[in-house]
This record gives sequence, C-alpha cells and structure tokens, in this order.
Amino acid sequence: MPRYRPIRYRIARIRVSVDSGQPILPACESERHGRHRWSVVHEAGLPFFQPFLNRSPRQNSNDHLDADFVNLAFDNLFTMPELYIPPKEISFRLRGYRSNYVLFSRNKPDPKCGHTSVGPNADQWWQLVPGTGQHAGYYLIKSKFTGKVLFSRRTRDPPVGDIDGDGKYNDNWFKFEVGTGKLASHFRIRNYASDTVLVSRTHRNPTFYNHAGIGDVHEDQYFTFLFEDMAINRVEYQIDQAKVLASVPEVIGTTTLRNDSAINQTVEFDFARTETISSSFDYTVGFTITVGTSGKIGIPFVTEGQIKVDISNSHELKWGTTTTESKTYSIRFPAIAPPRHSIIGTGTVTCSNIEVPFTIYSKSVATGFEVATHGIYRGVTYWNIQSSIKQGPL
Repeated sequence: MPRYRPIRYRIARIRVSVDSGQPILPACESERHGRHRWSVVHEAGLPFFQPFLNRSPRQNSNDHLDADFVNLAFDNLFTMPELYIPPKEISFRLRGYRSNYVLFSRNKPDPKCGHTSVGPNADQWWQLVPGTGQHAGYYLIKSKFTGKVLFSRRTRDPPVGDIDGDGKYNDNWFKFEVGTGKLASHFRIRNYASDTVLVSRTHRNPTFYNHAGIGDVHEDQYFTFLFEDMAINRVEYQIDQAKVLASVPEVIGTTTLRNDSAINQTVEFDFARTETISSSFDYTVGFTITVGTSGKIGIPFVTEGQIKVDISNSHELKWGTTTTESKTYSIRFPAIAPPRHSIIGTGTVTCSNIEVPFTIYSKSVATGFEVATHGIYRGVTYWNIQSSIKQGPL
C-alpha cells in the first residue's frame, strides 16, 4: 500500500529573538536527502513552534535553544500525517479546498483543461500512474477521458494544463504533500521539474494556476480526492489482537420477597432490561471510505470471556458514525424461601468495552477492484447473564 513515511529533520541551532521572543528559522538538513529539503521549515511557519515556545527551554548566553529542545520541536513538526495514495485502478476527481471546484480534461471546447463547479462529468475523472527511476515517489495525474496528463511549468504559457505523452516530460510528474490541522485530509500537488504547486481559486484570475512550491502556503493550493463509487464488500477482524478494555456487572433487576408462613415457599424471579449496544469503526490507514457509506457486516462480541465475531452479517455499518442497537436481556430463575425468611433475587449482565483491529475491503462498483481500509473497531457489548440469591430471617 503506497504511503508516505514520516520525515525527520535535524537542526544544529535555532535562535530566539531577544526583542520578540520568536524563533529565527534557519535552513535545516534532512536525514533523508531529497529535492528542496530546506523549504519545508519556512513553509510550516511559526504556529508549529508555538507549543514549544510556551515551554521553558534551557538557553545559553547566546540565546540559543539547546539541542534537546530543538529535537523535541522538530520531532513533532516533521512527523507528518499519512496520505492514502490510490492505486492506478481506482479513479477519482480532484477538488480544490478553497474553490470547491474539480479539475477536468476534455477535447473541446476551450479551455480543454481547467476546473469547474459542476459535475460529476466524465471528463473529471483521473487516475494516478506511479513513477520509477528518477520519478520514484512521483505520479502522473492522467485523465480517464482524454488520456492526457497534467503538467505544471514556469517558462511557457499556459503554466498549467494537460498534454499527451504519458510522462515523457519532467513537468508531468507530481508528488503529494499532506496538510495538517483542518487540512489534514487535503494535500498540495507539487511538480517534480518546476517545483510549483497547483492552485484552484475563484477570487483571482487566472483561477486555475500554479504557485512556487517554496513560496507562501495558501488554502487555494490544497486538494482532496473524491473517489469513484465504492461498496463495502467484507470485513476481517484480527481477533488475536483484540482487547477487552473494561468489564463491569450491571443489574438487570432485583426484588425482595417474604415468606411469612411456617413452610418452604417456591418463588420465581423474572427480570428484563434493555441496553444499548454501540459500535464504531475508526480509520487508521488505507483507503479513505466516504462518510455515510453503509454495508451489512458482522461485529465482534464477548462470550465466555472471549471475543468472537458474529458472522451473520446482520449489522448495518454506516461509516463515520457510531452505530447503536437496542437489545433486551432477560433472566428467569426459581428459588426456595425458607419459613419466616426474606429472599433477595438479583439478575446481572456484564458490560464490556472492546477494541479489535479490522480490515475493511471495499470494491469499485464499476470494475470490482478491491482496496483495503485498516482501523480499530470499538464497541460496547453485554454478556454473562447471571443470577444471585440472598436470604435472611424476618
């Protein structure tokens, strides 16, 4: 499964302004060499450093932060969230964060390549073709409609567009830089040759454009994937890694009965209680399922202290929500009350919180191609119905 690895940066020294108390950002040196390895420090901006400025780092007489403090800041700054890169068999639309427009490639009319607010249309679907050799880690963004690929360049007009050739030009290759915070599910599309990023905006002409990759970072440089229709096909649970986090008994019902007679009396207790079973599927890595996608699946439960899976596929999964289901638990049991004694009958059920790693397999409605989503199932389940009897003299 393609995914970005965290990038760690090393810095020898960082100065703090005596007047403003703000860091003066120097260039830094990457432990994993690559193109434009210094620019990411300046693109990140001061907000990333603020949590560390609020600490009390040790400083020497030259107002330099010590190495431990710097390493802590950079470990947090450069452990970037992962971005799911779809395989070439899965198509998608590219939607700009700021504009809410999607990219298109068509044969006519002009402009043949641009962005629009309407759709979905056939000319808006793309696929990624991974590069090799010098383009390893980069991708062609190829139109399923025209077969052309996007380019981004500095020296000729138009600066952005589409072209035939299947990647024979260096400005056809792009990588994806994942955002943070509210942009964590979005990314910049950065070109290999020109070091520019694509821009989709509505407030300024040209609206579909590019911008220097090492320049200021704006919201109109961020995009997201809108995947083709996918259906949840099946789910597999890693039961060997399942955990029961906590278990507590809950009372279904309790009743006190009296026997005022001089002989034994047979009594019966009958209790029932309705509980809410909740379940959620939390994403970790892999294909990003669209919120609201639903499917019939089995869910884990506890029996005899062990986590098992209901294979009936009778439960409705709605991705991105916590699913609740009401279930009634009941118990009926007899007891003998001795003469002139009271008897207390109680029914209990055990409530457990569980976590189980899962893999959900979704398939393309159009082609049947299957992709995987990994995460953690979290649920509340009830089990172990028991009765207890206590008695005492009147």
